[in-house]
Amino acid sequence: MKLFRFCYFKFHAFFGGLAEYGIFISHSWDYDPDYFLLMDILHSARSLRWRNCSVPRPDRDREGVSGLYGRLISQISSSDCVIVISDMYERNSFWISKELDIARKLGKPVIALRSRWLMVLPGKIMSSSSAVAGWDPDDLAVSVRRLCFMNLSPWSRI
Repeated sequence: MKLFRFCYFKFHAFFGGLAEYGIFISHSWDYDPDYFLLMDILHSARSLRWRNCSVPRPDRDREGVSGLYGRLISQISSSDCVIVISDMYERNSFWISKELDIARKLGKPVIALRSRWLMVLPGKIMSSSSAVAGWDPDDLAVSVRRLCFMNLSPWSRI
């Protein structure tokens, strides 16, 4: 019976039947148009149920760096995967590097989102990512399901 439940869960988790994936979208406290565009693309993916694990807009001056870092750890630990928008790395390399380091320490898979303007991904993103995806909703959905499917414990969502 346990084997049946395990196989049933894995089948439905991979094909989008049961699982809702927690996705942390790297934002580096800069919620620019690419961040909101990615959210729209994820919402338009028909075969993906997800929840946004990104940190809500903080009061940066009041919390300080250590407070913001603590919020990042909390949010990334509650997610199933991290998506990094490579176009944002030039402007926000400090915080994106922190987010990538936290994801690595917590064992979270990282999906690098290809740049719409540059041909090459930044080295830090390329070395930290588990997969590279484009801006297509179905491409992103497949990457999220595949990486989270491989990263899930068998009983985590039953």
